[in-house]
Amino acid sequence: MQLTIDDHSIEILYKTPETSKAVSSHTVQLDNYLNDNVHLQYKRNKDSIQCVVKPVTRLYIQKVILTLQVLTLDDIACFANGYQSWTYTGPFFKDSKKHKPWPQFVIANQENAVNPPKGKRGIVQSDMLFVLVSSNSQDTYVFGQLPIHRQFHQFVSFEYNYRTKLLSIIWDIDRYCDAEEDCMLDTVCMLQGNPWRILQTYAETIKQELSPTFNTTIRKGWCSWYYYYNTITSDEILLNAKYAKEHSIPFDFIQIDDGYQTTIGEWTTVKNSFAASMRYIADTIKGYGFTPGIWYSPFIVSKYSSIFKETQSWILKDEKGKPVVAGYNPAWGGYYYTVDVTQPAVLSWIEDTINTLLYEWGYEYLKLDFMYAAALPGKRFTSGISRYEALANAVKRIRKVSGNAFLLGCGMPLQAGIGYVDAMRIGPDVAPQWGRTFFDKLFNSDSGISTRSAICSSVYRSFMHNRFWVNDPDCLMIRSNKTKLKPEERQTLYNVIAALGGMLVISDRLPDYSATEREMLLQTIALFDIAKDGDIYCNNILSSLRSFYNSKGLGVLLNVDDTGCEAALEQEIIKNYSKIFLIENNTKIPSPTQTFKLVPHSSKLFRFEK
Repeated sequence: MQLTIDDHSIEILYKTPETSKAVSSHTVQLDNYLNDNVHLQYKRNKDSIQCVVKPVTRLYIQKVILTLQVLTLDDIACFANGYQSWTYTGPFFKDSKKHKPWPQFVIANQENAVNPPKGKRGIVQSDMLFVLVSSNSQDTYVFGQLPIHRQFHQFVSFEYNYRTKLLSIIWDIDRYCDAEEDCMLDTVCMLQGNPWRILQTYAETIKQELSPTFNTTIRKGWCSWYYYYNTITSDEILLNAKYAKEHSIPFDFIQIDDGYQTTIGEWTTVKNSFAASMRYIADTIKGYGFTPGIWYSPFIVSKYSSIFKETQSWILKDEKGKPVVAGYNPAWGGYYYTVDVTQPAVLSWIEDTINTLLYEWGYEYLKLDFMYAAALPGKRFTSGISRYEALANAVKRIRKVSGNAFLLGCGMPLQAGIGYVDAMRIGPDVAPQWGRTFFDKLFNSDSGISTRSAICSSVYRSFMHNRFWVNDPDCLMIRSNKTKLKPEERQTLYNVIAALGGMLVISDRLPDYSATEREMLLQTIALFDIAKDGDIYCNNILSSLRSFYNSKGLGVLLNVDDTGCEAALEQEIIKNYSKIFLIENNTKIPSPTQTFKLVPHSSKLFRFEK
């Protein structure tokens, strides 16, 4: 049974100067449509959908919703891409349900705040791209947003009845459009074929259109976060850098994370624990042969910052004039807020801060975090650009002032980073535990910190690697102390990060390493150096994640589930190799069809030779 995609209806939500609530303009005639306020041009061909909205008078266009019918008797499997780095990414089925977080600050921090999860079975929400598969025939459609990026895109699919499903494509306009202005909606492509191959084709299409350039030489390093969190000191930073130098660990960078600044938003005022000058720390790291890096969240401020207390006009406000909450962190004193990046003064402040970090202090690597905050809904100083454009313009400004510095995006809606960041976090934070935390369960969140989720999202989004940027799967923790990860879970994190070949960032206290742990790190780096220029293939993004392969001759069998399983290497992948070695004991496996038992949360790493 084949999938058939048919036009159904289109809806425009807008506000006129006389209305405070959005007016719905709805039609089932899908070529040209005109009412007293707005004109629509719609065109769909075999592989793309294009729309232009032209208001008759100046209007606030909230969103355009195109609904398509999916005709099939089969069950539907879907693959959803999360809104930003941390948002849940993975497969959905008829009875799947994405949890609906209940505190607004969690939604702001993890989800698309304009259209958050519904929390209902059968409803799948995906941003930027969406994969739809017929379970019996394996017919596959990939719907994807194409450049030039002007809006956020969301795809919402739900079961209408046993035969007909509806797919809504939402263009999040969120801006005023002038009379007779052609408001161009981003083109949506429709591709068919093998799910993974067409995801790669989709990424290649964007790569060819935008021609992003990014630094691929800075890949391996050390980060302070997952051992010290925000209690880092300058002495500990330099102690780890010295250890790496003395033990010939071939890192590219040493990165200071959260904890050097006095409060969120006061990025150039440091704590007493950084009594040694920031310039001295950067120069010492460079003297050891590493690139000095530093964490920086350009769009958020705490209530204790001078920006929040003294420059309230810079803070993004909601419709009632209250500051927009970007999240909550008890380590930062509670709620934190976001600045309005459409204000010239705010952009100048960001530029001045970057000038200090890079050119006065001497850091050459910026980890840009909590980047979603610039795109939260609110009343902006400039009303003629969308939420997406507000974020993208600010990221473009950061790239320009940063020159040749290495930029890593994190907590960022993915489209906004293409062509501007050198690397992008493509999953949530890893953690010293496997699954969801107590607070994520309490707040009903699917997108919080979790080593399991970080592993899955990093594999699912690996088709973006070396096409948009260098993928960052987050940090590797080898240590056996200060962690709740079991040995097999630490090994799985090791195997996945080594074989993906994106970035390799260690976050342990290096002087605490035993000789065995240090040798394990060096072995990881050696494997990673083989993998880093390879392309990833994963054929099971619409089922339990069981394997992925790197074209440089590495493969991983994987069990992220809570029950044991058996798995074998895919014959189609390994047929061109004459020798297959199990890396954990460096033994050649006797048969390529051999099945391996995998206990929960475990994996096996293989090396292939032609």
